[in-house]
Amino acid sequence: EGLADFDPGPASSTMLSAGSRDVYAIKLNTLGALVWAGSIRGVDYDEINDMELDANENVYLAGFLQDSADFDPGTGIYQLNSTSSFAVGNGYLCKWNSAGNFVWTKTYEATIESDVLEVEVTQSGDVFLAGFFSGSMDIDPGTAVVNKIPDFNDAKFLSKLNSNGDFIWGNIAETSNQNESIHDMQLGANNDLFLVGNFNELTDFDLSFGYYFQNEEGLYLWKVDSSGQFNWVRTFLNKPVSSFWGAEAALALDASGNIYSTGLSGCQTDFDPSSNVFEPSCYGFGDIYVVKLNSCTFSIDTAVSLVAGTLSSNEGGAIYQWLECVPTYAPAAIIGETNQTFRPQTNGTYAVEITKNGCTTYSSCINYQLASSIPSNTTNYILKVYPNPANSSIYLESIDNDLIFSVALSDLTGRQLYFEKDIMRALYSISIHDLKTAIYFIELKTVTGKVINKKILVH
Repeated sequence: EGLADFDPGPASSTMLSAGSRDVYAIKLNTLGALVWAGSIRGVDYDEINDMELDANENVYLAGFLQDSADFDPGTGIYQLNSTSSFAVGNGYLCKWNSAGNFVWTKTYEATIESDVLEVEVTQSGDVFLAGFFSGSMDIDPGTAVVNKIPDFNDAKFLSKLNSNGDFIWGNIAETSNQNESIHDMQLGANNDLFLVGNFNELTDFDLSFGYYFQNEEGLYLWKVDSSGQFNWVRTFLNKPVSSFWGAEAALALDASGNIYSTGLSGCQTDFDPSSNVFEPSCYGFGDIYVVKLNSCTFSIDTAVSLVAGTLSSNEGGAIYQWLECVPTYAPAAIIGETNQTFRPQTNGTYAVEITKNGCTTYSSCINYQLASSIPSNTTNYILKVYPNPANSSIYLESIDNDLIFSVALSDLTGRQLYFEKDIMRALYSISIHDLKTAIYFIELKTVTGKVINKKILVH
């Protein structure tokens, strides 16, 4: 902010901020002498969250942009504008070469706000980034549009770009609380991603069409493979709720794949993510913690196949425990279901815990429906469901010139809680005063026979 000298030696290399606060990057040689200095010149408030180098010493900067900024540190101009309709700001990822010259910049356009929090670069030059957004966001920073609209309005996101900044994949992990965050991300073997952060209330850690919910408060360690598929999440739960959770957290991996994390925790925190309990003594209102977990040193196939109504783990020769992903959103063991295959008798969401060579991991939660209950006619019919999350009433609005015929509301077990037919209206409401905080599914049928399924959060 203002005028600053970025040369630590006797010479001078000054830069003047263009707005209330600008982002800078400098390079020093091994003797601590200045090689170059550059800045991102914004007209308002800008921030930097992370910096990473690739094998060719190209520089990647990740952060947050308000209003507009010039991302070219040289004499050229590469100006981008924030598209946030609420004037909050958008996240950016910027690449400069080893000489401090501009290469490219990508921004993440969200209707409310977005922020790029972490960046990692592989040896081949592929780029992984992590952040959060509110509202809806185009997760492809190129010319194509890949809109992500979380059911709960807020979400964490992960994405992969190539060295030219072109989109490879991107997906989101929905959350019901905007105060969650990602504090650190590290690359592991095979370019798997390990992330640490805080969560409270309801979070879905599965980036695919399944879900893996946590509905408490604490710290998470989260593993995702290089293609964006959920591997596992481990949580350290805080008892009771503490404002210290999420203040800061960091992550490191050793050559054997062990995972280390440190940060700030409150009292009565269980640092054993298994069914055992380890709560160290608390010597203050908030203490620093250090925890070490082992990691799988080999690959376990966590995919589950569904053939003729039977779920089957793709990994052979392991110990299995099938799980029901209810009622606490941390999957609960189903007594007696310890084979490689499992045939559910009721609609619900199921996963499998796989243990092999001393390592335990989990599949994604899979939404399972008995053959007689699977909808026969689905469509891209446009239906608005609001508010979401909701606490008193839910409104369903057809904006596709097709009237609503029937509405069914079910919980995660598939148990139907509400049903009404012969509605014949374009706008319909459901009272939810008596429902507990949880995820629910709405199935709507139109007068022309279309079937639409929506996920909602009641709290």
